[in-house]
Amino acid sequence: MKKHSSSPRDEDINSSSDLSESDLNRDFEDISSITSSEETDSVRTEAVISDVIIPFEKDEVSESNPATPYHAIHFSDSTTPEPEPIPLPLHAFDGIQSLLDDPDFQETPKVQVDGSTRVKSPHIRPNYWINAKYLLIPLAIIACAVLFISVLQIGNFNERLASPLSINGQAVSHSEFSFMYHYVLIENGVDVHASETPIMLAAPGEGEFATNRDFFVDIAAKELQTIQILYDDAILHGYSISDVHVQRANTYVNWLSTKATAIHVDLDTYIKGTFGQNVTRQTIVDSLSKRYFAEDYAAGPKLEELRASEDQAEESYLTSRNQYDIVSYRVLRIIFEQKDQSFISTAHLHAQEIIEKIEHDPARFEIVASEYFSGEARDALLQPDSTLISNVRFGDIDDLEWRIWLYDTNRQPGDCTIFEDEYGFPILVCFASRSRQVEPLRNIRFFYVNEQVEEAFKPGLPAGEVIPMAQTILDSVSDETSVINLETTYADEIQSGIMSAVQSGDTFRGKYDATFDSWIFDPARKPGDKTMIELEDQVVILYFVSISPNPEWFDRVNSFIRMNNYQEFLIEKQNEYPIKLNSEGLKHI
Repeated sequence: MKKHSSSPRDEDINSSSDLSESDLNRDFEDISSITSSEETDSVRTEAVISDVIIPFEKDEVSESNPATPYHAIHFSDSTTPEPEPIPLPLHAFDGIQSLLDDPDFQETPKVQVDGSTRVKSPHIRPNYWINAKYLLIPLAIIACAVLFISVLQIGNFNERLASPLSINGQAVSHSEFSFMYHYVLIENGVDVHASETPIMLAAPGEGEFATNRDFFVDIAAKELQTIQILYDDAILHGYSISDVHVQRANTYVNWLSTKATAIHVDLDTYIKGTFGQNVTRQTIVDSLSKRYFAEDYAAGPKLEELRASEDQAEESYLTSRNQYDIVSYRVLRIIFEQKDQSFISTAHLHAQEIIEKIEHDPARFEIVASEYFSGEARDALLQPDSTLISNVRFGDIDDLEWRIWLYDTNRQPGDCTIFEDEYGFPILVCFASRSRQVEPLRNIRFFYVNEQVEEAFKPGLPAGEVIPMAQTILDSVSDETSVINLETTYADEIQSGIMSAVQSGDTFRGKYDATFDSWIFDPARKPGDKTMIELEDQVVILYFVSISPNPEWFDRVNSFIRMNNYQEFLIEKQNEYPIKLNSEGLKHI
């Protein structure tokens, strides 16, 4: 851009003293008060406008008021000599030319004229970027971002260093492992708050473990490994953690809250003091929800996936029939008050005659045998099936000789034999039948509330508190989850022996007391039923979970096969999910 050095005012301006910024601003403010004589200066004004003022571009003209477009002064960059402009009689602009010559100003002021006699004041755009604060603020933001990213990277790195365990290359957080380690201790009856516990943990361990602590660390690591294997497999098959699992985890946290209240500390403090400084209630909920989910998946969908085929089940049954069959037989003991050998011989003779007379028909056993008795003994024998013992399992027969004879695969109905008692008198046994275990198994949950028996050193509640407590517990049971949660709610009582919880997924007739059988095997029984049964020194709460859709023998065969399949699955997956302990991380557990 060329400067107009031919202006006759250059010498005056250059020779004048430097203008201050305040003077310049004051001159600009006085512009609005200056008026020029239109009559005397019209020629000069027209000359200036025609020479140096051009219209704005189209997009800068207001469409709403096209009659009054603004114009801007443009200085020509052409080398063609320009006519010397006629100075306007605006004495307040005496300092403008020197400002234009000032190299510190990088933009030429533009004067806007709206066609009236009023000259608009120049608008000078300030150079904000020159201010230091506009440079420091972006730099500070960048520095904070870099610092934040660095902290995250360093934090993650430190977390990996602090991790006591990695599974398949993935670090297990310090808090998760710390919780599981102490959870395993508590499950195994270790009082983590006891002063002697550190001594016990530091004591030499068994087998390959240098200390007891190493043993429990190994259990916790393998527990987390199994949970991760099952969790990933469940997610792969479309399953996910449900509200039921979270509810069970929260029940455990609520139980911890009662423990904290008992010693007058807040829950967070109790959790840190029990499971580790990095463990929070959310850590517990997340860890236990995942654990409960994995357990339910393993006991349900996974075992169903690994169940035996019909061919596998039949093959397994034939391989070990004794485990899946039941036998029925009739038994009669012939004895005299006198123990002389002559009486023993007579009894053996009668037994042999009975065997011959029934002619291999077990249904005739009682009728034929009654001929050798009189009075009440005879009347008792005449009752149908009075000597029959039915549905006897292989494991129920203690005497090895009896077991071998009864479970001989060649045994046929009507086969009879004679055993002897401790005096030598005959015990007549007649085989009736052998069959598979066909009655479906029941899944029952039991919760025992024991009565204290001081003479037998049996822990429990005082006699007057047993039934009210049992009734309270029974009223709180609404579904299977609520029964499971009793194990957490009354964990202290269970640990001390006052109460106990048992699940029997393979309940068969005769496994428990006849009082239980009459309720469990009632044809009207259905899932969700519950009851309370009073015994001599305890009250038992029963909850009916389910009845199997399969015959018992198949469930037992299937249980054996699928558990083998399950173990093979875990062993295979354990190779894919190797665990590695980090001694640095374990130092703080």
